[in-house]
Amino acid sequence: MWDPWLAWLGKTYGVAFHTTHGVMPIRQSGQDLQALGAVMQGMTDAQLAVLGVAVPALGSLVLGLALMGGAAVEELVASATVDERHQMAVWGQDTEVTDRIASMQMELETAARFNALTR
Repeated sequence: MWDPWLAWLGKTYGVAFHTTHGVMPIRQSGQDLQALGAVMQGMTDAQLAVLGVAVPALGSLVLGLALMGGAAVEELVASATVDERHQMAVWGQDTEVTDRIASMQMELETAARFNALTR
């Protein structure tokens, strides 16, 4: 599910994040991090406000930037919650998790609406 987002990041910002299959973090290139820093430095206060909601909600700068670029909220939520949804498919529905996902969806819809209105 993440490959399209990483491809989008590369196409849109020229950034190629390295990935892993483990749980340990890996270093990204300084050049890529500087490129993303420059992107954020060029954002308006309104854009940074949207990113400030999207990144913590989604747990991902890549997905937050995709929201800023007009990606569908449903697709972003699906990508951000792939592990939770897999666990529920294996172990059964968890209302605490489904409530959190629904809350995330609403937060992001509001952020996306704000982003559209401030363009």
